[in-house]
Amino acid sequence: MVTWLARTALFLAGGLLARAFSTAPVWARFGGEGLLLASLALWLGSSFSRKAGHPAWDRLSLLGLGGLIGSAVGALYFELSPPLVLTAASLVFLGWDLDLFARRLSGFARIEGSVVRRHLQSAGLVAACGLGLALLGLNLRFALGFGLALLLAFASFASLVAILRLARPSS
Repeated sequence: MVTWLARTALFLAGGLLARAFSTAPVWARFGGEGLLLASLALWLGSSFSRKAGHPAWDRLSLLGLGGLIGSAVGALYFELSPPLVLTAASLVFLGWDLDLFARRLSGFARIEGSVVRRHLQSAGLVAACGLGLALLGLNLRFALGFGLALLLAFASFASLVAILRLARPSS
């Protein structure tokens, strides 16, 4: 189930990025969509080869992650629908996390449903909060002084550390 969710997130991200590149100039469209297709092929090849017992291909998902994020950065560079691109980037990171989680679970004979459910809940919460804050940042416009910006950055970092500590399973 987790592998299916990871692949679904990747296909949705690929579709959103392809939609964003559909409005780009022709040369940017071919470059961006070529990188997008190659990255998805690497990642899915890695995903299917693990089932066939080729552990050396596991690192291809990392190359796929880099390619998909590179494609998203390229789309943002050409100012191609930032909300679509940010949603796609969130789905890429969610798919990567779920793919990594599925790989870690593959070594166990029996897996409790509560472990999977807890991971899906926390990954979904982090993805939704990250996407919501990114989209909020696109729509809010105001001037900040350097000191206030530094204070907000520190508060954001401290909040992220606190959230990660709370999300860590207790021993």
